[in-house]
Amino acid sequence: MTQLLLLLQSILRHLSTPLSLRRGVGGEALFLIFFLSSCQKDLCYDHPHDGGPDDSHGRLHVVFDWSATQNPTASRMRLMAFAGGSNPVTYPFAGMDGGDVSLWPGSYWFVAYNADTETTTTTGTTYSDFTISGIDRDLTRYISNFRVRAEFVTRAADTDTADDANLSFIWEPERVWLATAQAFSVQAATEQTLPMKIWAATYQYTFLIHNVANLDRVSSISATLDGLARSYSPAGHCPKDYTVAEIFAFHKAGDSSIRGTLRVFGHSPEEDSGSGSAADRQNTLTLYVTMDNGNQYAFEYDVTANMQHPSFSSINPETGEIVINIQIDDIPIPDQPDKPDPSGGTGLFDVDVDDFVTEEWDIFPY
Repeated sequence: MTQLLLLLQSILRHLSTPLSLRRGVGGEALFLIFFLSSCQKDLCYDHPHDGGPDDSHGRLHVVFDWSATQNPTASRMRLMAFAGGSNPVTYPFAGMDGGDVSLWPGSYWFVAYNADTETTTTTGTTYSDFTISGIDRDLTRYISNFRVRAEFVTRAADTDTADDANLSFIWEPERVWLATAQAFSVQAATEQTLPMKIWAATYQYTFLIHNVANLDRVSSISATLDGLARSYSPAGHCPKDYTVAEIFAFHKAGDSSIRGTLRVFGHSPEEDSGSGSAADRQNTLTLYVTMDNGNQYAFEYDVTANMQHPSFSSINPETGEIVINIQIDDIPIPDQPDKPDPSGGTGLFDVDVDDFVTEEWDIFPY
């Protein structure tokens, strides 16, 4: 302490000379001046302290409550603290339990989400406009090529195929977990607990199709579903921007039936998502079928009613996700001439892509 006082006295004597910071003890003076001023609020707001509560900070014990979820999994979580118009302060947490954070006193809005996904991204700098969104993917060439070659056997009413050929696609989102807390008052020199109840922002749809004709001659079936949400708003507890499509695979579920599953941002048309009323939106399921002789067919079904008002839902015991089942009867695949494809392939789906997915049948490349 004595040495520090002597050093400060020396610095103060030199500060009377304007050039003193350019020589002599200038380096020590700059260091101490920065040290003594570096914890002003405007300098430290975006760099939260790790210590306990003090006269300038409050300490929060963040607890994630997973009681409303089924079999959740998250390797890491992220907490966003919003205050007024400032950029949010971000805190990473390993695992699912939460942790301790330190903040300046004030009123905060919080968003917590799992940060271990590769198929979602975040946008927005305020609580109200912060969203979790799917990542765009380009499937224009594959869809367009197939539609040029395919024979449409069944077409949904009022479907504009020109628009369908130019759909905007996103990657199927991984499971997204969310929690929010609004107008939470952080007190200086105080330890507080911030409980945050987690809910699922994604849902899984299961499509089960019976009475598929000539299934034994099918080489591959993929599907697209449009009218899906691009993003999810934690503040609004609702999906947003129903303008994208996703692609997924169907697999054999029996001698004449097929099954496909798809995860989407929660489909909640009763809530205003800023993209029109539920009556203005349409969900079209399009099946892309390639036969073992190279013939290709496309089948379109209007599944809007089932998507927006599902008649049956359950909990997947393995993933804990809400499963909404949609059943379709009869895919009238025509009888096939006994003409094997001379190339031995399956047309459009034979694309040389390293991460091409194969599970019983090939699907569009990922």
